[in-house]
Amino acid sequence: SVSVRHFQVPYILFSPIGQGVYGHFVREELKKRGISSPIPSPDAENGCCYCFVEKSGERSFVSYHGAEYLFEKNKIREHQKAMTARIDKLVRTAAKLSEWEKEKYVHDFICQNVHYDKLKKAYSHEIIGPLGQGVGVCEGIAKAVKVLLDELGVWCVIAICGNNPEKGIKYRHTWNIVRIGGTYYHLDATFDNTLGNDKKEIRYDYFNLDDKSIFRDHEPLIAPAPKCEEGDHFYYREKKLSFTKTEDVYRRALQTAKKGRVFGLITPFIASKI
Repeated sequence: SVSVRHFQVPYILFSPIGQGVYGHFVREELKKRGISSPIPSPDAENGCCYCFVEKSGERSFVSYHGAEYLFEKNKIREHQKAMTARIDKLVRTAAKLSEWEKEKYVHDFICQNVHYDKLKKAYSHEIIGPLGQGVGVCEGIAKAVKVLLDELGVWCVIAICGNNPEKGIKYRHTWNIVRIGGTYYHLDATFDNTLGNDKKEIRYDYFNLDDKSIFRDHEPLIAPAPKCEEGDHFYYREKKLSFTKTEDVYRRALQTAKKGRVFGLITPFIASKI
């Protein structure tokens, strides 16, 4: 609009304006500039647009419909300060670890300290849930994993799959894709979190899976993501605790019994949908 006004070209703004905090703010700002929208949308959901700026200066824009502030403006800065301090304290312990060790450190922190929020409180969808309140749903957990790994210098993105009512899957699910040693893997801390026995044990069923393994019980992604084609570094396989042959299971059970230990067998990929 600045350009067309500069050249004195007649124009009309066609931009729907919703309700709530964002709608009110936009409407008032337009009024100050003498601009009115011919498409008022009082029943439309709110939204906002994020601008992500890379170190190179490249910019990406993401619009988020249905967004709304969870906290009062004066509380937001308090939470931001608290989260910054919390993150700094958590990553300090793992700063000198290897990439794989950092990934495991973050995964284990989630499994030991975060409870899945079945009531699905609003803040459980953001990092303040897992990192500040000790509760979260898959979205909040995936965001927390990304924030921590970003601070630790480990490449990480968020992966989102769609729902599937025909299979009884009502909601979308969110997890992470990490790059360890130049190779991409799926990391679903939420599923491992819910598999653990009341925080007494940590499960790694969804630690460094390839595409073939993760999509056995995860729906297809709804946004592009790097392909994860390497499956040799699945946690239990890496630790030589994954068996595909009956005789291998029998042999390991005998070895464990001779050491006076209990041999537990976990059947993978039977986790319930989150």
